[in-house]
Amino acid sequence: MVRRSRKTSKKRSKGVYNVDVKRYSIYPSIPKPEEFKPTEKVKPGSLIEVKVDDIDEKGSGKAKYNEYKVIIIGDVNVGQKVKVRISRIHRNIIYAKVIDGKRH
Repeated sequence: MVRRSRKTSKKRSKGVYNVDVKRYSIYPSIPKPEEFKPTEKVKPGSLIEVKVDDIDEKGSGKAKYNEYKVIIIGDVNVGQKVKVRISRIHRNIIYAKVIDGKRH
């Protein structure tokens, strides 16, 4: 007769406390410390600096800024770092116009 240790038998057994508590909880989860870090507020009229990642079929530049996608209206090239003024924000998309462009 082969005896199993108690540790292995406990892991395999299903008990009352082995269910996924987070899934069925009515309370909100507590955010991790990284989520408490303040993010820079963006609003129409503010200036940001982004690097152009791509150009779409209309000729507008595409970039990313924090969790936002940026659509740049103006004459830009891929890989160019530009300073833009935010004209409009819609959900997670920022529409911006070129103020100053540097070629790198």
